[in-house]
Amino acid sequence: MKLTLCILPMGFSGPVWFLLLAIAYPGTVQGKVVNNFQPCQRFFKDGIAPQGFENEENKDSMVKICQMYANAYHFATLYRTDLRIPVYSAYSYTNSNPKPKTCRPVKWFIEPQIENCTYDQNMQTIKLITSDKQALDSDYEGSGYQRGHLYPFSFNHQESATASCTLTNAVPQEKAANVKWYHYTEKVVKGLTNVCHNSGRRMYLVTGSDDYNHGTIKNRVQIPGLVWTAACCTVPRNQNDRFLAEEVEATRNPQTTNEDFSIAFMGTLFPELKVVNVSVSTLERRLNARIFNECKEATREIYEEVQRLLSE
Repeated sequence: MKLTLCILPMGFSGPVWFLLLAIAYPGTVQGKVVNNFQPCQRFFKDGIAPQGFENEENKDSMVKICQMYANAYHFATLYRTDLRIPVYSAYSYTNSNPKPKTCRPVKWFIEPQIENCTYDQNMQTIKLITSDKQALDSDYEGSGYQRGHLYPFSFNHQESATASCTLTNAVPQEKAANVKWYHYTEKVVKGLTNVCHNSGRRMYLVTGSDDYNHGTIKNRVQIPGLVWTAACCTVPRNQNDRFLAEEVEATRNPQTTNEDFSIAFMGTLFPELKVVNVSVSTLERRLNARIFNECKEATREIYEEVQRLLSE
């Protein structure tokens, strides 16, 4: 593939500055750094990426990545090189019941093109001496923090699960918070995706981080104070998703409600994880951003389903 945007970093000195020590895993995740999300716009509702996360202060540190593995795109990520963590990852699926396999790479992937666009676009598990622009496995080792997925490993299997294990898709989370986020958010969203899928719709999701005032690990990787997920269940309208619309229509269950819905979850990480479910508009006001172009708010029945899933 041809790289869409190529800007060499100031002071770049080739292999002296960016030294690859060892390739630890034979597979590759192709992480294409792009000028816009057009190549992977199918992961956004109506093909429109969230708005309001880039501004004059941070725009030079923002990197857009179409995450590819095994010749297929799996999700999209907006990444901040100054914080060395993702702002959000966007993804979608029609089936909420894939069973994860043991597909985690020995070493997590990094994105060579974040360092320099002349490097291979194939994201690989490689060990670096240093990087000024992204997190490394060595940052997490012995830090007391886990690599918290934004695009969840638990939603996926085989290639998609492997593709989620890139450090451009991870934020630092304490173990207890990471586990609680899975139980209070990821499992609930999976249940809601069943409701969505059974109505012949598709669930579009964006999971991100915010509140960057809680220090760093090893003076390098920013620790967020907030993690969040926004979900929109609707019929695909992007013409690139016409095949998907036909697919989900074929699975429609006439016994289910025939309505779009949206819902969001916010998890404050300090002093300990506390998760609340809110409307997407409430989350957007908290973030001062627009996540979905338009999506109907959840009905009382959807919130009741959330409580039922939580009680399980």
